[in-house]
Amino acid sequence: GRCPACGKPLTVGVLHRVEELADRTDPAGRAQTPAFRSLVPLPEIVAEIRGTGPKTRGVEDAVHQLTGKLGPEMAILETLPLEEVARAGDPLLVEALTRLRAGQVHRESGYDGEYGVIRLFAPGEIHGRAVVAPLWGADAGLKAAGGPESRLRRDPHPPAPSPTRTPARPGEGEIPGSNPILDPEQRAATEALDGPLLIVAGPGTGKTRTLIHRLVRILERRASPEQCLAVTFSRRAAVEMRERLAALLPLAAGRVLVTTFHGLGLTLLREQAEAAGLPPDFRVALPSERAEIAGALFGLTAQKAERLLEKIATLRRLRADLGDDPLAEDDLPSGLTSQAAAYEEALASRGLVDFDALLLKPLALFAARPDLAARYRDRFRWISIDEYQDIDPLQYALVRHLAPPGANLCAIGDPDQSIYRFRGADVGFFLRFRQDYPGARLVQLTRNYRASKVLVEAARQAIRPGSLVPNRQMVAVRQGNPPRVVVQAAASERAEAELVVHTLEGLLGGTSAFSFDSGRVASATWANDELSFDDVAILYRTEAQTPVLIEALGRAGIPFQKRSHRPLTEQPGVLALLAFLRKEPPAGKPVAVEARLDRAVVELTGNRTGPAATGLLAAAELLRPLATRAGDDLERFLTEATLGGEVDTWDPRAERVSLLTLHASKGLEFRVVFLVGCEEGLLPLTWGDDPDEADLAEERRLFFVGLTRACARLYLFHRKKPSPFLAAIDEALLERRREPEPGPRKPEQLRLV
Repeated sequence: GRCPACGKPLTVGVLHRVEELADRTDPAGRAQTPAFRSLVPLPEIVAEIRGTGPKTRGVEDAVHQLTGKLGPEMAILETLPLEEVARAGDPLLVEALTRLRAGQVHRESGYDGEYGVIRLFAPGEIHGRAVVAPLWGADAGLKAAGGPESRLRRDPHPPAPSPTRTPARPGEGEIPGSNPILDPEQRAATEALDGPLLIVAGPGTGKTRTLIHRLVRILERRASPEQCLAVTFSRRAAVEMRERLAALLPLAAGRVLVTTFHGLGLTLLREQAEAAGLPPDFRVALPSERAEIAGALFGLTAQKAERLLEKIATLRRLRADLGDDPLAEDDLPSGLTSQAAAYEEALASRGLVDFDALLLKPLALFAARPDLAARYRDRFRWISIDEYQDIDPLQYALVRHLAPPGANLCAIGDPDQSIYRFRGADVGFFLRFRQDYPGARLVQLTRNYRASKVLVEAARQAIRPGSLVPNRQMVAVRQGNPPRVVVQAAASERAEAELVVHTLEGLLGGTSAFSFDSGRVASATWANDELSFDDVAILYRTEAQTPVLIEALGRAGIPFQKRSHRPLTEQPGVLALLAFLRKEPPAGKPVAVEARLDRAVVELTGNRTGPAATGLLAAAELLRPLATRAGDDLERFLTEATLGGEVDTWDPRAERVSLLTLHASKGLEFRVVFLVGCEEGLLPLTWGDDPDEADLAEERRLFFVGLTRACARLYLFHRKKPSPFLAAIDEALLERRREPEPGPRKPEQLRLV
């Protein structure tokens, strides 16, 4: 009575249909069954190409334009010559129709409660095609049969260039045989292949593009894939980097190690488990397991065990910073030191490591075995590190082991976007890079391809008083007459949320009939701009600001996805699901992790309702993208979920407004951004009357990160006194608004009694 895919009870309708068909022996259709043709609706094809939902305004407009130019939808799908489609549509549409007519589609079967899906492109294929371009004018040696290019590229006829961004002046500085989709600054970075290199990349300057294209050129001109290492700061960014690299060099990409710092530590420990004193099948402990071990060792409650673990983590990092200094070791608290030793021994006896050990153990291993460090230096001869401004002392120490002075190390980032000091990040490592690596070349990327001229200038002025980049330059490439930055005052937190929703409905041209009936929307302000829910983000400093926003969006029927920068395991219900999956007995045959996840929800909730069941369902939806990506590899899923942050599960394809903390928004961009709580006490977030100067400087950088997420429109909301950071922005760039005054009250009929 349960579905074999998801484990849920079968509905009566499905069970009845199964019973009706159970006595059939011939699966073929009946003789009198009329002929049929299998098609995919044109809106679904366009939606797949665009990466959005089929009911969005952009898709509707695109389909309307196509049918206006080419005729009826059925003719486009079945009979219209593809040459005519090519003249009026996207090349990807021609490819999609070619596959549709040939029946070459990807079928994802449905099951009880879930519809099946028909796709024309494999996951990640469209993204790859969007960035594929002939990278470098091929040298004669590279074009020769058997050369590096022929070994690395799978497709001998790559699609024509389809850049997502173009240089400020097309053709400027182009060199025969150079990459036409890189600007001169980006090209200078990709041509510096040997020795240390520091790239200062402002927001929207094509940082990832530059890093990927530089890596591709190294692979084509200098190194084998196994000699390259690329490190970034989030699993989501690592996945994106792998996809973009695979689009350019399909055969080589899978052999390049692209990972996070903790992912690198895990790889090193997997390869050197015996030398590190670990069993071959060790795994990363869940937070609940760590607390359980500490509580059992020292007789503590769960809350006290977590506090002790925080102290142990601080001690272990401090000990790593002290190195081999015996005098400094004597100053450490002896009681805590013995507790840390007992805790580490208990983890090891269970074949477990914790999050910090993924960096601490490789560092200890390299310190004890210089020959091992030398072996990895020889292996990773070209190292690229993204977001270098956010590394902490342990990560810095690992970099120094792998890349001594003179190494082929490329560090890229922006010190004005260093916002993780509370996690131990030290922007000083970025600022002293050229001292650590004498002779390092410096390249600055200054052309912003993301935002309008007004937004770029406002952001530059906002960061100028505290900028860590001398003579900071930010040049907007986009032209036109963009709107100013709106600074909106509100009477209360609830009024602020309502103003956000009201403004959003106006930009979308209304989200429901009620929007028009109530008079909240008079006309579609962006009716011709194809604005949809996924183009919009609402940013805030703390999660305490979200309840009123969620309530206001819910009343308006606006879908959203909420993400923060906190670890994924801190979200309600996640640990319970991971613990259940960890204890689940191994299956006799491969089982999709997503099906295991659904079964875990059924087993843990049963038929119960209430907050606990709701939390588990929400946690399952949060974990679902990771489960889908893991396929049937349960261990990979559990490791990614344990190491990942909540923002790693952000879905760019979801047709929803994004609710994000400022920290979680880093690395993302949206056409419209609402930044709420832009006021004293929240931005900057301060405690006491004498805030620390370093904290204030980081708060300004956090404000800068928020401003630079917007591409077209930016709204700053405040209730109290506006943020002092606004004072640095020229008033000519701002449009200040006050909350609309309530209209006169309608006269009431007087009562006779």
